[in-house]
Amino acid sequence: MRFGELRSIALNVADSLASGYSQLVGMYELDVLGEAASSPQAFIDVDFLAGTISGGPVSATLSKAISRFRKALPDLCKKHHVSEAAFRQLKARYSNGGSSATFVITVEDAYGRTATDAYVGNPGARPRSVDHLGRVRTPRPSAKLVSR
Repeated sequence: MRFGELRSIALNVADSLASGYSQLVGMYELDVLGEAASSPQAFIDVDFLAGTISGGPVSATLSKAISRFRKALPDLCKKHHVSEAAFRQLKARYSNGGSSATFVITVEDAYGRTATDAYVGNPGARPRSVDHLGRVRTPRPSAKLVSR
C-alpha cells in the first residue's frame, strides 16, 4: 500500500463533501463550507473514520451525511485495493472565511506517516504561489513519520 494512495482517497472523500454534491453517499444538497462560515469558531472539523463532527453546531442533513461517509469508506477503500485499517487518521477541517473556501486534510497511516494537505476553492485545488523568478508553484508537503 502506497501512502500516496491513502492521500488520494482522503482527497476524494473530503472534496466530495466540500463540493456539496456527493455521489459517494447519495446526498446532493450539502453545504459544509457555508455551515463552517456561520459557526462560532468559523470552521468545522470532520473525522471520517469515526463519523463525527466538531467545531460548531451543524444541520441534521450534514450530520446524516457524515455518518453515511463513515459507512461508505470501506467500499471506497476496497475499490482502491486498500484496507480501511491502513488509515489511523482521516480528518478534514473546513473553513470559509475571507476570500475563498478552504479545507485541510490530515491523513495518518498505520505506520505513523502523516501528511497535511491544504486545498482552496471548490473543487479543491492546491494553493499556488509565485517564486522569486515569477514562476507559479504548487507546493506539496512531504509526508512525515511521526511515530512507530
